[in-house]
Amino acid sequence: MNSGIDGRVERMRGFMRDNNLDAFIIVSSDPHSSEYVADCWKSREWISGFDGSAGTAVITHDRALLWTDSRYWLAAEKALEGTSYQLMKDGAAATPSITAWICANLAQGSRVGVDGCVCSIAETKAWNNELSSAGIMLEAVPDPFAVIWEDRPSLPAGKVDIMPLECCGERSSEKLFRLREVMVSSGADGMLVTMLDEVAWLTNLRGCDVDYNPVFVAYMLVTPDKATLFVNEAKLSSQVREYLENEGIYTAEYEDVWQSLEKYDGE
Repeated sequence: MNSGIDGRVERMRGFMRDNNLDAFIIVSSDPHSSEYVADCWKSREWISGFDGSAGTAVITHDRALLWTDSRYWLAAEKALEGTSYQLMKDGAAATPSITAWICANLAQGSRVGVDGCVCSIAETKAWNNELSSAGIMLEAVPDPFAVIWEDRPSLPAGKVDIMPLECCGERSSEKLFRLREVMVSSGADGMLVTMLDEVAWLTNLRGCDVDYNPVFVAYMLVTPDKATLFVNEAKLSSQVREYLENEGIYTAEYEDVWQSLEKYDGE
């Protein structure tokens, strides 16, 4: 057996016992719904050893399973060899969906955990609807890998650059003006921009935090009279800071976004 991977699975089971969970679903995404994620969010790869871009792991107290589609079946079989994982060939006629498998293998009253920051609302709603019909509860919990992944990579710290206006076609302040027009017409008091490519487009900034993608890790909160970029401020040069100020964009530390949302009153 692969003691390294199975040891990581056991750490997850310890987290599950501490939090009264009967299963945990680990997706391949990050808090920004990215397809390609920075190393610190490759949690599904870390706990399974499978490094394909698509796949979902499910851990129970006595089973470990990995769902992935036909593009990765051969690679996944090789990656999981020697571990306690069972490959679930997603899309094959004999393979149940994740929720169908959980409903068939967990008892009524069981609790299934997910990291609510890396699962989309649509995804969690669909899972919850199916699981609740079998009397199983879906629980959003804080990131378990902050506890069990001892040598987890840090958030990427690449520098942020300004794109020339001739490449962008429009100033960031003009894009913010148009966004606010849409917000008013839709009755929204604010918008949290979470996807990294959208943050990059809206600010006319680029970065190198994700391989092969010119983006940087950040959130942006836009209200009728303020725009705040939540980013590791050490990534910003004095030139970038001056640029953001001229475009009417404030900055705050990346981790402060949640506290700001808790305090946000729509004004």
